[in-house]
Amino acid sequence: MATEQVVLGGWQHKDTTKTARMAYNTVNKLLFYKKVINLVQQHYIPEVTTYKGIYVKYVNPEYPMSYKTFMKIMATPVDKELKELLQNQ
Repeated sequence: MATEQVVLGGWQHKDTTKTARMAYNTVNKLLFYKKVINLVQQHYIPEVTTYKGIYVKYVNPEYPMSYKTFMKIMATPVDKELKELLQNQ
């Protein structure tokens, strides 16, 4: 695949293929997910607190999102996906 040089927003990018951009966006998304999961882990007490309670009190004020998105983040195997992405780059 030939690399082409494209100017986007004043910056020059050598490889602007869709897969390169998607991988970069996916890594950032997973790093964001990791921040949310770490916030939950700081406040979660097994058999005492609930995800809903932590979402309302800590997550939503800091990172506004729907509860459905929050649960999707909590179900994502972030470390595994990050490891796979970084190995493939």
